Amino acid sequence: MPKPRPAAHDTGRARVLKKALPMNMERSQLASGQAQHWSDDPQTYRILYIGDSITRHGSNPETVARLKWNHIAGMAATSESRDYAHLLAAMIQQTLPGRKVDVLFAEKGGNGSVAGRLASIEAYKPARPKLVVIQLGEHEKQAAGVTALRANYDKLVTALATPSPPPLVLCTGVWDPYGGRIVNGQPNYEGWAATVDQVMQEVCQKHGIPFVPVVAAALDPSCRGWGQVAGVQWHPNDKGHQAYAQALFAAYEKACLPPAAPTAPPPSQP
Repeated sequence: MPKPRPAAHDTGRARVLKKALPMNMERSQLASGQAQHWSDDPQTYRILYIGDSITRHGSNPETVARLKWNHIAGMAATSESRDYAHLLAAMIQQTLPGRKVDVLFAEKGGNGSVAGRLASIEAYKPARPKLVVIQLGEHEKQAAGVTALRANYDKLVTALATPSPPPLVLCTGVWDPYGGRIVNGQPNYEGWAATVDQVMQEVCQKHGIPFVPVVAAALDPSCRGWGQVAGVQWHPNDKGHQAYAQALFAAYEKACLPPAAPTAPPPSQP
């Protein structure tokens, strides 16, 4: 029997891409609710993740009772080590022998709009991250309009660009398993999901920021479905998080690592 499609939450004409999640997830705590701290060691390669529950979701008695979600990780990874944030950090660590790769999460995960993350971004500037990963789009309301989305996203992707040298910024596309379909073998979003994805990509192109689409994984049923309730099952499972990490690492490699030396042509035969 197929899994039921989560019901949409509509307020007037507003449509939230993440349809099944309760709207109070910002209260979920990380670990014991302690503030995050970061090392002052200039050799530390710090990654700042700015996202929603796909990036980080806390756990408390409410989430355990309502969502059967009992650990801290990017939802719906089965453990923290298997979410895309930690997979990507581990991949990058392999390229930086002798340096420590550290991760920092903006806010607490759960719900997160572009405007909401922009409003709190000043608190993370002192961390001086080397890499910023922005994973958003799922909570943008259609009623707020394209103009507001474009303006807020533009401000967000450039908000941490003041240090010299500025951090590398990587942005993911929107995750919406029910927002599109496969056409001639190609995954395509439709409607508002397609608009959000396109606007974010256009802003990234404007600033020369690598944009990492995730539509192929989102529309692949094998990349979701872990968990006991629809609100969790909507999210990328371990395979989906792996797809995020691999795509982001490919963008990181292209932006940061020197290209491989060209292979010398074979000697000509007489």
